[in-house]
Amino acid sequence: MKEKDIQMFLVEWLGKAKPDLEYFSVPNEATYRRRDLRRMGIQNGISDLVFWGMGNTPLAYVELKLKKGKLSRQQKDFQSVCKKRDVPYHIIKTDDPEEALVKLRELIKEWTCSRPS
Repeated sequence: MKEKDIQMFLVEWLGKAKPDLEYFSVPNEATYRRRDLRRMGIQNGISDLVFWGMGNTPLAYVELKLKKGKLSRQQKDFQSVCKKRDVPYHIIKTDDPEEALVKLRELIKEWTCSRPS
């Protein structure tokens, strides 16, 4: 199982179970030449999935990692920027797509619940 397989599993679930949820994937693995990607605005370290427009959480980032995976220096830098700006950044670390789904569902529930008045 690779990270991309888990991400594809989650995106497929999102499309079926949460069609109104706004999200996108950052194409860090795109096949363009690296120089072209930089010129197009791709930045190293941005998380795998970006969610926006949710009840309590206008913006949130999700990074997927296999159990043995580690954040790169650029990913750690991006995580720090998120923390400084009080933007949710979550790491789902697992080799099991079903476990990743449970964790993502918990995050979505947290993000979309209404705050008490």
